[in-house]
Order: sequence, then C-alpha cells, then structure tokens
Amino acid sequence: MRTEAVSSLRFSSGLSSNPQTLAAVEHACEQARAGLDGETPDFVQVFFSPHHTAHAADIRDAIQTRLSPRCLVGLSAEGVISGATELERTPGLSLLAARMPGVALTPFTGEELLPSDDSPEGLAKLALATGAMARQRATLLYADPFSTPMIKLLPALNKALHTGRPANERPVIIGAMASGARSP
Repeated sequence: MRTEAVSSLRFSSGLSSNPQTLAAVEHACEQARAGLDGETPDFVQVFFSPHHTAHAADIRDAIQTRLSPRCLVGLSAEGVISGATELERTPGLSLLAARMPGVALTPFTGEELLPSDDSPEGLAKLALATGAMARQRATLLYADPFSTPMIKLLPALNKALHTGRPANERPVIIGAMASGARSP
C-alpha cells in the first residue's frame, strides 16, 4: 500500500444502548457519519448484543440505507465496545465505519471458503484460486465459538495465505471468536 493511501484512511465509531433496534442503528450511524464528516464509509463493521439478534436483517438494511458502505460485516456478541465504553448484558449496538480509498474489500463466509474435504491443502488451493486472497494484505476473521473448528481453520488459513510468499509479504489474520448466543 502506498503512503498516500495510508494517510487518507479515516475511522469513526458509533455506540447506542437503545433497546429499540432501529433507533440504536440510527443513533450509532449518526455518530459514525459525523466522525467521517458526512462522507460515505467504504467499510462498516457492526456488533450487536443478543437483545438485537432477532433483528439482524433490519440492522443490515438500516445501515445500508443510512451509510451505504461498499462492505458491511455484522455479528452478534455478548458485549459491545466503542471508545472507553463497554456495554455487557444490556442492549448495545456498536459500529466502526472506515473510509479506505484504494483498498479492495472482499467479504466472504465460511461456507464459501471451506473446501468439501476440510483439509489444509484443499483450503490453500481454494484460497489461492480465488485471486482476491492471493493479493490480500489482511483478513478480518470472526468465528462462532460453538461451530467453528479453529484448531483446524486457523492453521489452514495461515498455510493458504502464506504459501509461496516471502515473510515480509504475508498477510495477517485479525479477529476474534464472537457470538451473542449462549449455546450452539
């Protein structure tokens, strides 16, 4: 990435404890948009407490309508954080919005990524065949703690992303286990 592109990256966040899902989305979106001086974000990541899980599609639609990001990633979580504030065991919705000029964003789900044979070799072959993964610099990985076999997935992704690359060009994997559920 060129230095000019890095210096133009801008991030903003929004947080709401409103128990009404659409009001929470509206409040968090207003804060994030203000922090970007009204500019349209390229990327939005939203975390919402279990109180809002039944309305995940409404959250997606409302963010698309209000912010129109190129890429939107959302998931439920036990607690949400923004700045110095953490909301846990209470209604919460937190979002991070980013202006990322010149950055390609390619969202994917595990169903799209995992090969049928579930082997590291199969994953590496699939990842490199997609092209996008062969050029990426980083992966944001959020996994469900009840259904994601991280003991297999993380080493397989590392192998797929690092195959044939010099050490200084290997992408990083950033993320967490996240779920607002208490069981599978």
